[in-house]
Amino acid sequence: MNSMENYRCKICGTPGRFWARGKGFNVLRCPGCGLLWVDRVNTKPGDYWAEEIYLEVEKELEARFRKILSRVLRITGRPGRALEVGSSIGTFLKVAGEMGFEAEGCDISPGAVEFSRKRDLKVRLGTLDSSYREGEFDYVFAFNLVEHLPEPSIFFRHATRVLKKGGFLVIETPIQDSLFHLSSRFFYVLSRGRLKFLGLSPDDHLLRFSRKTFRKIEEVFGLRLLRLWQMPSPWSEIWGKSRVVKMEKRLLYRAALPPLWFLSWVSGLGNRALAVFQKPM
Repeated sequence: MNSMENYRCKICGTPGRFWARGKGFNVLRCPGCGLLWVDRVNTKPGDYWAEEIYLEVEKELEARFRKILSRVLRITGRPGRALEVGSSIGTFLKVAGEMGFEAEGCDISPGAVEFSRKRDLKVRLGTLDSSYREGEFDYVFAFNLVEHLPEPSIFFRHATRVLKKGGFLVIETPIQDSLFHLSSRFFYVLSRGRLKFLGLSPDDHLLRFSRKTFRKIEEVFGLRLLRLWQMPSPWSEIWGKSRVVKMEKRLLYRAALPPLWFLSWVSGLGNRALAVFQKPM
C-alpha cells in the first residue's frame, strides 16, 4: 500500500482522521463510516499462535458454532454449499457438516490446512481469490478474519462475486460498540495515551468495525444487512489469547478482563459482532 492509501478508509475511501497513537503507528478513524484502522502494516507474517488456543477450547468453539449456525438458519431457512475463509483447524467446517452444510475452507496457514485435511475436511491452502468461480456458493463465512486484512474491500468484492444470487455472507469480528472498546478508549484518553489497550497494531488487528461501518458495507458492495448480533467472545478463548498476544502491561490487562467480560455479557455490549448479509437476487 502506498502512503496515501494508508490514510483513506478501507471500506468507503474517505480520508481518515487521527484517533489514537500506538507504538510507531497511528490509529485513524473514518468520519464517514466510523471504521478504525492502523496507518502501517507489517508485511512480514509472525507466528500464528491462535491455533493452539483454538485446540485448547475446541469443545466450547463447537458449541458456539452450533449456536451461531442455528441463529443463521432461522434467517436463511436452509443449509447449502458453504466456504469458510480462514478455516483454521477446521472446527467450524466439522460443525457445519454435521448441520447439513456442504462445507469447505481455505486458510493461509500450512499447518492448519494439514491438520484439517487429516480430519478429512476439504481445505485449500490460500485465501478467497479468483480460484473460486462466480456464483459458486450459497454461503461465505469468516470468523476472526476481516480485522486482520490490510485491504478488506478485496475480501468483500470476492465474497460478493463467489456467492450465488440470494446467497449469504456471514462474518464475525470485534466491534467498537462494545464495553471492551469503550473502556479501552476511556483509559487511553484518561492516561493521555499511556494505556494502549485498543486492540489494534500493525501485526495483528488492523481494523475495527462499528455498526455504522456495517451499514456502509451495504451501500458500497451492494449487499443487504439482514441481521447484526452483538455478543462477548467465549471466556476461555479471550482468556487464553490474553496469555500470548503481544501487549504492554499484560498483568493490568488480564486483571481487568474478568469484570469487563462479565459486564459486557449482562449488558449486551459484547466485544464481537455477528453480521448476516445477503446478495440481491
